[in-house]
Amino acid sequence: MTMPTFLRAFGPGGRAALFGLLAAVAAVLATFAAPAPAGAADPAPTPCAGTLYTDPAGDQIQDPAGFGDSSFPTVEKGQDNTDIKSVFLNYAPGADGKQVLTANLQIANLTKDIPDVASGGIYYYLSYNLGDVPSFVSARLTSSGVTYNYGHLATLPPDPAPIGLFTAYTVDGQTTGSFTEGPNGVVSIVVPEAAGGKAGESLGAVVATVDLVQVDDEKGWQSHADQAPDDSDTAKDVTVTACPATGGDTLPPVVTEVVSAVETTPAPSLTTLPFKAASVLGSAKKARKKGLAFKATAGSVISGLVLQLKSHGKTFGTLKVASLKQGTSTLRMKARRLKAGSYRLVASGTVDGQALTATQAVRVRR
Repeated sequence: MTMPTFLRAFGPGGRAALFGLLAAVAAVLATFAAPAPAGAADPAPTPCAGTLYTDPAGDQIQDPAGFGDSSFPTVEKGQDNTDIKSVFLNYAPGADGKQVLTANLQIANLTKDIPDVASGGIYYYLSYNLGDVPSFVSARLTSSGVTYNYGHLATLPPDPAPIGLFTAYTVDGQTTGSFTEGPNGVVSIVVPEAAGGKAGESLGAVVATVDLVQVDDEKGWQSHADQAPDDSDTAKDVTVTACPATGGDTLPPVVTEVVSAVETTPAPSLTTLPFKAASVLGSAKKARKKGLAFKATAGSVISGLVLQLKSHGKTFGTLKVASLKQGTSTLRMKARRLKAGSYRLVASGTVDGQALTATQAVRVRR
C-alpha cells in the first residue's frame, strides 16, 4: 500500500509524533471554539414604576388541611420560597421589541425546594377579573421544573347546579416566564394579550397567591401559603399602560388605579345608573353573621336605590336605600345561602326623575 505523502514525510517512526502534533493543534483550536464560561445568572426583574403591593415578611404558612385557619393544629410556618414580599406589573418592550406585560412576585428566598406536604408542587398565581371572567396566570413549580400557564376560574360542579361547591383553576393555554432564584428572587410570568396583557386593558381586583398543591390545581386540593394583599377586600383594580421611558419624555406608569367613569353631575343623557361597587364584596363566611359590607360610589344622588346580588337566575341578597348621596359610601347587604364565587350585582334607582339600572360582575370570597 502506498503511504500518503504527509505520512511519508515523517517516516514510519514519525506517525506517533505526527498524531501528537495534530492532537496538540486540535486542542489549541478547541480553546478558540469552546463556548465562553457561563456568567452570572440574569438579574431578577425590578419594578419599572413602583410596586402594586408589599407584603409582611414571614407571614407564610404551611396548611395541609387547607382550611385557612392559622390556629389549626397542623398549621406551621411555611418555607421562605412561599413568602411573598412584593408584587409588581411591568408593561415594557420584550426581547423582540414588542410591549409585553409581566406579573412579578418577589419572594423572600426563591428556591425549587418542594415540601413533602405539597406532592403536586408550589404554584405562584396572579388572579384578577378580566371583564366578568375570573382569570389568572401562574408559574407551576413541580418536581419536573417550572411551567407557565394562563386560564380562568371555573366552579364545580358546573351548570345546572345553582352554585358550585368548589373553584378550579382551568388552564386555557401556556405562556412563558422566568424563575430567578435566591434571596429576593422573582417569579415573573408573561400575561398574554388573550389574558389581558395589552395596553388599556382593565384587570379587576388583582390578588397574588402562593399555593401548596396536592395532585394539581384542576384535580386536587391546594391551600394558600401566602397572599398579597392579605385582605382581598383591599385588592386594587388596575389598568395596563407602558412603563416610564428611560430617557426624555415619560409615559404613564404601568399600573394605575381605575377610577369609576361616572357622571359627576346629573345629566339627561345618562343611559345607565351612575353606581359602581367594589369588585370584591367581602367574605361569604362573614356575611352569614354580619352581611356583606362594601364600598360603593355614586356619580349623582340616587333615589330609591335597590341592589340585588344574583347568580344563575337566583337572588342571594337584596339592599334598599331610600337615598344614596353622591360620592363614596359603605353599604351593608344581608345575604342568604351565600358561597364564594362570581355573582352579578344589579342596581336600579332614579336620578333626576329618570329610572336607570346598572349591572356589574362581582366576587365573594370564601
